[in-house]
Amino acid sequence: MEIEIMYPPTTGLSLIQESVLIVGAVVATLIAIFALDIWAMNLLFFLGRRRSNWSSEMLSEWPKVSIHLPTYNEENTISRLIDACLALDYPKQKLEIIAVDDSTDKTTGIVESYRKKYPQQVRLIHRTSRTGFKGGALEEALKSTSAEYIAVFDADTIPPKKILKAVLPKLVSDPGLAFVECKRSYANEESSWLTKGMSLGLDVYAFVNQRTRASAGLMTLFSGSAAVFRRKAIEEVGGWQGDTLAEDLDLSIRLKLAGWRCSYDPTFTSLEEIPRTFKSLKGQQTRWAKGYTECFRKHFVSIAKSERMSKFQKLEALVHIGSYLAVPLTLVGTAVAVVQYTVFPLPFLVFGFLKSPIALYQLCLAVFTATAPLGSALLTVQEKGEGKFWQIARLAYITAIMFGLLISNTRAVVEGLLGVKSSFYRTPKNGDN
Repeated sequence: MEIEIMYPPTTGLSLIQESVLIVGAVVATLIAIFALDIWAMNLLFFLGRRRSNWSSEMLSEWPKVSIHLPTYNEENTISRLIDACLALDYPKQKLEIIAVDDSTDKTTGIVESYRKKYPQQVRLIHRTSRTGFKGGALEEALKSTSAEYIAVFDADTIPPKKILKAVLPKLVSDPGLAFVECKRSYANEESSWLTKGMSLGLDVYAFVNQRTRASAGLMTLFSGSAAVFRRKAIEEVGGWQGDTLAEDLDLSIRLKLAGWRCSYDPTFTSLEEIPRTFKSLKGQQTRWAKGYTECFRKHFVSIAKSERMSKFQKLEALVHIGSYLAVPLTLVGTAVAVVQYTVFPLPFLVFGFLKSPIALYQLCLAVFTATAPLGSALLTVQEKGEGKFWQIARLAYITAIMFGLLISNTRAVVEGLLGVKSSFYRTPKNGDN
């Protein structure tokens, strides 16, 4: 006896079922916009990855460089950072180190000991309040030096010894270049499943995103950790500003709007730390989500009206800067998926999706969206040249992490859109070597 399985036609669906399908399709379409941007970066990276115009020429006379270190309770890492700065391959008489310290722990005393030992090179500015947070600290340092070029290092950064001699020739020879950022790697990448997962995600951003944006003339963003700036460019666009939690992104946007170009150097690597615990990662990611959204809110109109950028550049910049908007959309999409499994009978979920144009459209978008980060990960692992394609399995880690952060990041995005202010979360560092 044959059992005939019924495939409910879309016209026979209830109002609730049709509504759920339509809402799911709309949400999937919005999320796919961000996936399309990822696919665009993948394609541009694949087409241009063998092109390189990086120059390693030397200068006959090296300019003065001021290294700025914004610190807040960094007693575990500050000695490592200052030691690395003192060891840089650069004429000592042309190099100064300014630590702008807001600390309430032993950090201030540690920096003071270096200042006493190296009075000609190390300077300390201790602030009693965190006005403007990191952006305010960097602006304070900028006003305290006459150097034409400014190097900025995060507290957990270990800059490569030759970074200054590697990037300064490019800055000196190209007056339209605002900054050059160094490639990042991670001192504690193999510490846990959390750091393994995040290391791949951060590598994707560095290898595919930053590198492609710089070479394609798109909105190139300073990630806040290891870069050398032209002082004139920073001052021309209003200096460092602390009205968002992403002072690095905010400055990058203003530089692009003013016509400055930015570059990314893949030949030198600076070491950093990845948060070891889910709690610290949550705090960091919440700050990033809110900071990006604040910048999206702050610069949306300026980018849309920009006469220096093409229509494609403006659209791509808005999608990228607003990328954290995909987080609440993903949360809504997850809820819709749960509802779909509730309101539709099992035969429809198994077979009926292929009979419903709206459901089939939604399924295709889901595949398109899910494969975008996979493509980026494949390109990244191949580019690293380590032959470890098993690292793709770390995508499962990233997926678990991102779903674990959905609610907290959604709240951060909503607060960013509404203009709700909050303090700058300092990510704990352990001083891993």
